[in-house]
Amino acid sequence: MVALAAAACTSDSGGSGGRISVEEFEGKAKSVTAGAPCPFAFDVAGALKAAGANRPVAPDGPAAEGDSSPAEPAQPARPSGPTSPAMPAIPAVPARSSINCSYLVGDADLSLTVIASPAAKTAQNFALPLLMHDGAMAMDQATTFVSTLVSPGSARVTPGAGTAAFYRVPVSGDGDIGLVVSVEGHDDADAPLPDLTGAHLETLAVELGKAVKG
Repeated sequence: MVALAAAACTSDSGGSGGRISVEEFEGKAKSVTAGAPCPFAFDVAGALKAAGANRPVAPDGPAAEGDSSPAEPAQPARPSGPTSPAMPAIPAVPARSSINCSYLVGDADLSLTVIASPAAKTAQNFALPLLMHDGAMAMDQATTFVSTLVSPGSARVTPGAGTAAFYRVPVSGDGDIGLVVSVEGHDDADAPLPDLTGAHLETLAVELGKAVKG
């Protein structure tokens, strides 16, 4: 996972009005306090309607949670010693930050997690553990999922029941930002929700992703 997260090449830069920069996002993430309202104006009701899901919406506390992690330097390989095993080299991991906002939509939990990094093309990889968990992806499915980057302004749903989606946010300047949208029913977590999975969830992710802006 660390190797996947550290893989980065070039960036998609924007600068057009409304696009958010990674620096702006990092500021929002650091300013989020427990129980604070979501810093993004997600129109969940409107997005649900566009996705064909007629569900009531209510905040599901905590309304927002923020997190920031500094960059981690590369670690060289270490040969085995008298009391320690050999360790492979570990690549550098870029800094990253995230904001999570939760909503109750009918009988389901809707989780919106925005992940950002100043390193190019890394948001999708940083989102992978969450996508694997919420999308119930096996390792081979996860490898396939991240083998092709989602284009800025587009979304991709996890394979199988399609319970999680990744939307790549168009950014201003360098870096990368992505939105993970996932749903879980209250009655049976293993039962898919027809109006909040697959193509419906992809549309929902695209609509909600429009709110991640400066």
